[in-house]
Amino acid sequence: MEAATTTLVAVLLLGLFACNSKPRLDERPGAAPPPPTYTGPAFLHGTVGSLCTVRGADPLLVGGFGVVANLPGSGSSEVPSFLRQRLLNEARLKGWGNVTLGTQNTSPAAFLSSPNTAVVAVEGLIPPGATRGTPFDVLVTAVDTQTTSLEGGDLYTVELGVGGTLPSVRFVRQQAVARGQTYLSPFNDQGNPTDEARHEYARTVVVLSGGTVTNDRHLELILNQPSWRMSATIANRINERFPRAPSDRDDTAVAKTDLVIDLNIPSRYRANPGLLVDLITHLYLQREGDFVPDQALRLGELLESEPTYAPRVVMAWRALGKNATPVVAKYYKNENMTVRLAALEAGAGLGDEAATIDLAQLATNNDTEIRQRVATILAMLPSSIRGSTTLVSLLDDPERSVRIAAYESLTAIGDPAVQHTPILADGQLKFNLDLVPSRWPMVYISQTHRPRIVIFSKDVGFQQPLLASVWDGRLRLRSDSDKTPVQVFYQPHTGAEPRVLNMAPTIGNLVFLLAHKPSVDNPTDGFDLSYSQVVSALFALSSDKQLLAPIHFEPNPLASVVVQMREEPTLQIRPESEQDQPTPVTPEQPAPEE
Repeated sequence: MEAATTTLVAVLLLGLFACNSKPRLDERPGAAPPPPTYTGPAFLHGTVGSLCTVRGADPLLVGGFGVVANLPGSGSSEVPSFLRQRLLNEARLKGWGNVTLGTQNTSPAAFLSSPNTAVVAVEGLIPPGATRGTPFDVLVTAVDTQTTSLEGGDLYTVELGVGGTLPSVRFVRQQAVARGQTYLSPFNDQGNPTDEARHEYARTVVVLSGGTVTNDRHLELILNQPSWRMSATIANRINERFPRAPSDRDDTAVAKTDLVIDLNIPSRYRANPGLLVDLITHLYLQREGDFVPDQALRLGELLESEPTYAPRVVMAWRALGKNATPVVAKYYKNENMTVRLAALEAGAGLGDEAATIDLAQLATNNDTEIRQRVATILAMLPSSIRGSTTLVSLLDDPERSVRIAAYESLTAIGDPAVQHTPILADGQLKFNLDLVPSRWPMVYISQTHRPRIVIFSKDVGFQQPLLASVWDGRLRLRSDSDKTPVQVFYQPHTGAEPRVLNMAPTIGNLVFLLAHKPSVDNPTDGFDLSYSQVVSALFALSSDKQLLAPIHFEPNPLASVVVQMREEPTLQIRPESEQDQPTPVTPEQPAPEE
C-alpha cells in the first residue's frame, strides 16, 4: 500500500513538472501558427504595423472647470451650485482672494461674484506621445450662466484630467494644466451673423498654447499574438533603426511583456512624435543582405502601378533608411507627378540634398498645389542652401497658400529671411511678430500651435491720409501721409487716462506699439494690449479698408474636434491605459532620420 502511494505521488509530481515545463504555444516545434490578424496592404506584411497595433496614438481629451477673470463687465456673478464650493476652495488655495478688482482687494466669494469673472469649462487635446512640458491649445467655454463674452479675459490656472468637465466627477488624475489670455477670432467668415449667433460665438474662446502637459503620455505597441520572442525582436529592430540619443533616458522601445512594448519618444522626435510612430509602423523587421534596396525597388514599382498608395510608400521608403536613397532617387524625374512628388518627399525625409534640384524646378510649376507641396517638403532639408533659396523665392508666389507654406517652412528651419520679434509681458510670451519679405502684402493671423502675427512685405502701411476709429473711439489713428508719423490714441476700457503715442507708418510698428509692455530691458512705449485685442484692432482696420494689405486668418479646428471627441464617452470615462486613468471618482452628491 505504501509503495502504491509513493508511486502515485511520483506520477502526480511528474505530471505537474511536465505541465510547468511545457513550452509556450508559439514556441513549440510543429505547433500550428495562430490565425493571421493583419488585413492591410500586402506590401506592408512584415512591418511592425502588421504585427502590432499602437495604443495611445489618438489625442487624449482632458478638461476641467475654472475661472476667466479681468473681463470688461461681460462675465457673470452666477456660479453653478455643483461648482461653487469647489471653486471657492481653489480660490483660497491659489490666492484668488488677494487679487485686486479696480482699487479694492476682494474675498474669494466676491471675486467669483464679480461681473468681471466667468466660470468656464476648459478642454484640450493632448497629442499622442506628448512629454511633460508639451504645449497645446485649449478651448474655453462659458458654463450655463449669463456671461456674454470671454474676449479679453485671463484664464486662471486650472488642472485638466480625463472626464474633468463631467458634472458628476469631482476628482480626476491631473494630466495637464492650463492658463493664459483668451483669444476670440473676429467674426470674419460668418457673413452677417445674428445677434444670438454672435453672442454664442463670444462665449467660446481659445487660449493658444495655454495647456501644458504634466504627465508623459505613454505609447505602447500591442502584439497581435503574444510572444516574448517576437516582442524582443520588434523592440530590438526599432532601437536599431531609431536609437536613443545620449541625453535620452530610455531606449526607444522596451519589451515589457510578451504582448506589450513600451515606446519612448527620443528627444529629436519630441516636436513631432506622430512622425516617429508612423515610421515605426512602416518599419520592416527584415533587413539582411540586399533586402533594403530590393524592397525599395519593389515599393517604387508598386507606386507606379498604384499611385494611391503614395503616402504609405513614402513612409515605408523613409523607414528603410538612407540605404534606400539611391533607389528612391531614380523616381525623382518620374513622368507621373504623384510618383515624382512621393519620391522627392521620401528623399528629402532621408536627407538627400540632390532632391532640392528637382524641387527647385517644380517650384515654378503652373500648378498651385504642386508649388505648395514643394514648399512643405523643403522644410525636411533644414541645412540646404538651395532649399532655403527656393523657399525665399516662393514668398513672392502670387498664390497666398504657397506664400504661407513657404513662410511656415522657413520658420520651421529657422531661416533668417523671417524676422522674429517676441512680444513679451513680465517675461511671458504674448505672441510672435514675424516680418517676411514679399512682393505681395498680407497680414497673416495664426491661431494654432503658437500665437503669431505675420506681416508679408514688412514695410506695408496704411491708406493715406489716415483717420481711423476703432472700439467706439477708444483707439484712433491719424496721419497726413506715409512720410509722417502716425498718431495713436488709446483709451483703456477700465477708465484709466488715455495716452497718445507716435510711430512710423507701418502695420508692423502698429502691432508692436499696441502689444508692447515697457520693461527695464526694453523701455520703449507701448499699450500692453493682448494678442486678441491686437488682432481685433487689425481686423477692424482691415474691414474699414485702412490697411494696405489683406488680412488672412489661419483656421483653428480645435472647437469642432473637441465637440467630436465629446461624443466618444470612452475617451472621457475609460482612458486607454492605466497611466491615463483618473483617480477614483467621487460623484457629486524636423527631426532628421538616421
